[in-house]
Amino acid sequence: QLLRFERKLKENIEKILQQPLKVINQMSQENWNNLQEIAKQEKITDSLNKIHANMYGQLGKYQQEFILLWLDNNNPLLKIQLAIQVMKLDPTFVATLKEKFEDELQSPHENLFDQHKLLVDIMNCMYYGIIESDLLELLIETEIFNYEQVMNVPLKQGKWVHEYKPFDYFQNLKTRLNNLIDLCFGQDGIIAHIPRAKMPFTGILKVKNVQFASKIQELVFQFCNQIRNDYKISCKAFVNEVQPLQQWLNYVVTSLQFNQAEQLDYQLHKLQYGCFYNYLRAKRKALSIEASKFPELVTHHTNIENYQDEILNIFKIQNQIDSSDTNSRSDITQHCVWRLRKSLETLEFDEVQIIVPDDLQIPPSCNIEVFDTEKFDKCNINELDVLRFQTQQQKINDQIIITLQECEYDQIKELIGDEIEEESHLKKIYFDQSGQKCEYTQFDIRCAEIIVTTNFAHINYERAENAAYKMNQIEFPLCQQISTKKYQNNQVANEKLPVDVAKQVFDLFKDSHEKLDIIQKVINDQIGIIYGPTGSGKTRLLAAVSLILKKLRGEKILICCADNASADAMILQLVEVSDLFGDDDSILRVYSSSKTDQLFDQDYLSEKLKQHEPHHLCLQKLAVHLQNVKKVKQDFVVKKQKLSLADLQILQQHSEKGLPMKVSHLYESRENQSGMRNSRAVYSEIFSEIMQNAGIIVTTCSVAGDNRFKSMNFPICLIDDASAIPEPMTLIPLSLGVQQVIFSTSFKLHKIRYVKELDKTTFGVSLPEKLGQIKGEFAFPKYQLTQQFRCAKDVCLLESKICIPPPVNFPYKSEFLNLNEAKVIQYRVDENLYYDSNCFQQIIDICNNDYGIFDIMIIVPSIDEKKNLQYRSSVKICSLSEITGHEADVVILSLISKEIAYQFEKEQVQFKCMSRHRKALIVLNSKTNPVQINCLNQYMANQGKIK
Repeated sequence: QLLRFERKLKENIEKILQQPLKVINQMSQENWNNLQEIAKQEKITDSLNKIHANMYGQLGKYQQEFILLWLDNNNPLLKIQLAIQVMKLDPTFVATLKEKFEDELQSPHENLFDQHKLLVDIMNCMYYGIIESDLLELLIETEIFNYEQVMNVPLKQGKWVHEYKPFDYFQNLKTRLNNLIDLCFGQDGIIAHIPRAKMPFTGILKVKNVQFASKIQELVFQFCNQIRNDYKISCKAFVNEVQPLQQWLNYVVTSLQFNQAEQLDYQLHKLQYGCFYNYLRAKRKALSIEASKFPELVTHHTNIENYQDEILNIFKIQNQIDSSDTNSRSDITQHCVWRLRKSLETLEFDEVQIIVPDDLQIPPSCNIEVFDTEKFDKCNINELDVLRFQTQQQKINDQIIITLQECEYDQIKELIGDEIEEESHLKKIYFDQSGQKCEYTQFDIRCAEIIVTTNFAHINYERAENAAYKMNQIEFPLCQQISTKKYQNNQVANEKLPVDVAKQVFDLFKDSHEKLDIIQKVINDQIGIIYGPTGSGKTRLLAAVSLILKKLRGEKILICCADNASADAMILQLVEVSDLFGDDDSILRVYSSSKTDQLFDQDYLSEKLKQHEPHHLCLQKLAVHLQNVKKVKQDFVVKKQKLSLADLQILQQHSEKGLPMKVSHLYESRENQSGMRNSRAVYSEIFSEIMQNAGIIVTTCSVAGDNRFKSMNFPICLIDDASAIPEPMTLIPLSLGVQQVIFSTSFKLHKIRYVKELDKTTFGVSLPEKLGQIKGEFAFPKYQLTQQFRCAKDVCLLESKICIPPPVNFPYKSEFLNLNEAKVIQYRVDENLYYDSNCFQQIIDICNNDYGIFDIMIIVPSIDEKKNLQYRSSVKICSLSEITGHEADVVILSLISKEIAYQFEKEQVQFKCMSRHRKALIVLNSKTNPVQINCLNQYMANQGKIK
């Protein structure tokens, strides 16, 4: 039998070359298995293997011819089956096939069908593991190159110029592109599994080769965005011949189903038009009418009670209007069902949950609002009540289970529809801690709208109210001066800077001697106000003042900022200045619970850990780290990866504070299910001790009112960019036992958000602005910075004239680009390129090559646009919400995106963008539909010409 089999193998070599796809049937796996079994019985396995090896050699002679025949075949499935069989016969086949693929990819193909067949063969071979995935990058680059060759001429000439029809190309392109995405990132993707609703994925990919996976995702989305951008370009053309091309591009883009992801994202930003939307609109209208009836606030209040009532009544109206904002809500009714826990003994429901698909990507920190739609038409607006619940989320398989905290069954029983029938094995039946048998049952939602909201404006009012009612001499020592707006000329001290500190301050501000005088005076004032134009260094000055006061007094200092971006910028300044001062005291940045929750990977956290306040979550990683440190420290001398002396000193410092012992205790109690209650107590205890040990704490006014600060006192408080903070919010940090406060403000265009009906109440005027307008014997100490280190003179003229400052000096004025004297080269930039990063790259290259400028920042309207650009640009990119505290020599402001228009209606946003550059501002605006910017127009008018 072996001899006959050997002869059969030799005879079939010619048949393999002539009819390769029929050989599979002639040499079936069953026959081969039978022969192997016979060989074992006759103990002649070695002979069989020799015959098999002989087969390798004879196939190798004809390998190149065989691969060419293999490529010419038009049946992909049979080709894969044959390739798998030949891999077993010839171990060199794979390397030769891969080499052939590389050659073919780099060779031109005039025939569309041959090109399509080659690309499909390569993807099939990768999917079935015949060749490795390292050919992916070349495959995608080839696809992009071929696409550009097809599209370049039609887009420029406005007509289809190829011999083949658009259908012949785009139909196959659609198929290949979708298969490519599934091959890389589908359910069984060879790179990673990423649902299309979550692409492009911006987190950390949990794969072995993260760099390769990120590169492939970048290339895929570069290709997809190029097609989408070409579609936008074709939409702007009015030539009839381009319309079929536009339809085909839209056909390909739609097939990618990224529009589904965009739609889901849209639902998480915009409330769908329904009863709840109409209710919010009606409520805002009613509140606006009520707001118009409020009189102007009294400047000097004779007693604290009147001040409390007036300030809180106005803030309550504004806060209710803010709480009724539709932009921070999304309607998820059509995507979710009720899930209730029922006791099988009492048949009563207790726990209320909502189930949604995980594609919706519900924000980790959100509330759920439940609105009864039946009552909307029957009741008055003031009689309607919206149920609002805090939530806990748990992801199971492809669902998100949202538990509504403190929600009773009676509250929502009228909104529950029919029971959803589930298969018996899907019933969630279990025994609870008390031994009761329970089950989870799902129901439809009836007569209700389910809203996800990230609007927490009501919290600000609650915290401001608590602060206002703490206005007494013990908890709020400055309450009398704040309410009456009369300065008592009280100096907290009469100190002078020590010689060493004065030298450090001089070295820090050697280009601005006026700051030395301000520091010497303001550190002794009970209430001080520092004015200065944008770019004058107020944040750095305030950072220096805080460190000086910490060194002189040794007391805990609280720094509050207008928003998170400002607080982050303050941290950067504190770190830099503390290095110059040689201060090693701890600086702590405290975020809000919702903000902190986003800093951690949600998949990393256990659900029980999620029950704790989010700012404690970092302790889990700290506990694990300390356990590892403990192990390494035990073998400090022996191991190659040993601790440095600096690390040991840091560990020793922490040990002196007793933190590691408590964290270790926490780590052990986390693993002990019965010790969870003790674990919660340890969490609070550790973070409280961290806050107590911090010399300087940086946060926002709202966060200063949460429970973490409840038992703390801060003798000194500094408030940065105070003109952007409403007066009631300023009371929150001042109610923490503050005895000395220093404000910094630029009096630039107002950022305080309020309805126009409250304009006459002066609600939009901040506390330091009001204090600054007091004159005579009760005037508050004011200090003016007169040097401008960043902005051009005409930008400074745009600031508010509430407080008329002295003339501003520009010591670095000569560093601005003089476009009149510089060599000017005219560049023609196609407007269509605005949709692509190529436009930005052209401008960056001009700045680099012609002007020698490399410090460049791009400002784009949204976070999404920033993420897309980050893949393809190495310069600093900021969204509008992130530009506070950032600056660059050259700023490129992009106004092309459709998202930009409504954001630029706010003049403070315009002014921020206008004041980020040190040397030049480059504005990209649409020629056909430009965004109008009042600040920019005024800037141009001051310059006398448009550049």
